[in-house]
Amino acid sequence: MRKRVVIGLGSNAPDRHEAVTDAVKWLRTKLTDVYACAPYPTEYEGETDDDRTYLNAVASGFTDLPSDILTCMLKEYETAHGRVRRSGINNLVTIDLDLVIYDDTIVKPGELSKRYFLKGFDLIKSHRSN
Repeated sequence: MRKRVVIGLGSNAPDRHEAVTDAVKWLRTKLTDVYACAPYPTEYEGETDDDRTYLNAVASGFTDLPSDILTCMLKEYETAHGRVRRSGINNLVTIDLDLVIYDDTIVKPGELSKRYFLKGFDLIKSHRSN
């Protein structure tokens, strides 16, 4: 049964535009009826002194996959595209893909309070209502 999903994307790498647009292209091969807003720049919203500008986007689409399988695929994509998780400040994020909503269930509630997610989420919501 098709489930509607919303995925947040982001990168602060030097090639951030390519990283985000390539990830959206990849999502279009894994999901159906994908709509993604255009990438937009944001500032870091964390507790560290990361001064890199991020590029973010939000995509929505449909899948028949269970949420845990989809999440695993997203994390595998991140790793295959150079994502390394480290503790500390000023971490390079080559690509970040987060399943935020799965079938009207909020999977990552913290994202719904972040400007970097809400900007794109508002854009895809307005598209969905047209």
